Amino acid sequence: MVVFSQTNPQIKYIDSLSNLVKKSQKDSTRVVLLEKISLAYANSDPSKGLEYADRAYKLATEMNLKNRQAASMAMMAVNHLAASNPEKGIEYNQRAIEIYKSLNNKKSIAAVYSNLSQIYLRQGNYDKALECSFNALAVYDQSKEYRNKAIVLENIANIHYELKNLKKAKNYYTQVLELFKSYGLKTDLARCMGNMSRVEMDKENYPKALEYLKKALKINQELGNINSELINLTNIGNVYSKQKQNKKALIFMKKSLEMSEKLNMKNSIAVNKGNIGSIYLEMYKESGHSDINLLQNTIKNTQEAISICDSIGFIAPKMEFTQILTEAYSLQKDYKRAFETLQEKTNLSDSLKIMEASQKLSILETERAKSLKEKHLVIKNKELEIIRLKSEKKTLFYLLIISVLVVIFAFIVRSFLQKQKKHSQILSEIKQIQSHEIRGPIASILGLTALLKEKPAEDFSKSKLLEGIEELALRLDEIVIKITKNSSL
Repeated sequence: MVVFSQTNPQIKYIDSLSNLVKKSQKDSTRVVLLEKISLAYANSDPSKGLEYADRAYKLATEMNLKNRQAASMAMMAVNHLAASNPEKGIEYNQRAIEIYKSLNNKKSIAAVYSNLSQIYLRQGNYDKALECSFNALAVYDQSKEYRNKAIVLENIANIHYELKNLKKAKNYYTQVLELFKSYGLKTDLARCMGNMSRVEMDKENYPKALEYLKKALKINQELGNINSELINLTNIGNVYSKQKQNKKALIFMKKSLEMSEKLNMKNSIAVNKGNIGSIYLEMYKESGHSDINLLQNTIKNTQEAISICDSIGFIAPKMEFTQILTEAYSLQKDYKRAFETLQEKTNLSDSLKIMEASQKLSILETERAKSLKEKHLVIKNKELEIIRLKSEKKTLFYLLIISVLVVIFAFIVRSFLQKQKKHSQILSEIKQIQSHEIRGPIASILGLTALLKEKPAEDFSKSKLLEGIEELALRLDEIVIKITKNSSL
């Protein structure tokens, strides 16, 4: 029996959104509306969802709206996942991340990582699922986005649930429930309660599972969360079915089916019809194979479920439904159709195995590409390191030249200072010469000229005085030449 996990797709009625698209201008608002329609279709008809996501992407490309291009790709990923094509889901999410990285849009990168985690979880690639969740968590920790952080923690709990680590899953769910309560986030609280119920179901603690589901159902009914409400109804039916309370189970399954049909949610319709077929089969067995109507209802609902799965490419639950139908045909003694259905189940199983192998191969190819990219980055980093070392070497060379120049300059300055000191010494010597050597002859000349001014002297003595003056003048001339020579040094 197919069990729903809780989601929060924020369903918008497609008709009202389509009317808004018609009225909107050809701008970013129209792109967003197309994305919302795509999201709404993801829960009912993924093929339609892909059409609208493609329209949104083309319009965003035409208007060069990079952010909306990435968002449209994320919507394509959601619809591919709903159509049981996780490979494409991974591809489009990775393309969205590349665009967001170019825009440095960290919050959107975190959101896509969170979506990627869900896909890897579906594939059973739990390591990658945890890696993506923790990548998203790191961003939300920094940005203090408490609600998104709590949702990622809930995703981590989901991963541990799939790993059948129920204790760890419950610990995470309990932590998240407290966070949602403290923030007053009722929708998230209801979803987490629904997920917690799965842990209690696996532990066969059915009363506790019902308690969580009924609390979640009450919250969703109060808030008008129709999609979450019908999921709660389906899962309550599953709990009753586990307890062999098939009549109660049937009541809740039919309520969920009625809501699914009103919303035209084909995925949900297929699951509910298949589950109803399964319940009718159990009731037929309980009746001791006496009520043929129960068997006919089994066949009718299961056939319709399979038909819807085929129409929307909903492969995952079809395996279980073909098994139920095979058993019903056998009980009806229609062995030909039972064999054909069994053959279909076998082919489907082979197809799924091929798909799983292809997915694993794709994962390995992705890992290989990642490894090559990492090696390329290592080489690139080495090249950058070489460039950096060359630059440092060049810088050191220039520093060496500068250092040599500084030393030379210091030597020149020192020589200049020594020369200056010597020059000062010479000037000091000149002053001494001026003081002693020049003043001596000048004093003598002044003395001789004073004698000449006195009463006339003999010619002999006069000529002697003139010779003395001449001698002193020559001596003074020698001193001047000496001073001129020394001052030029």
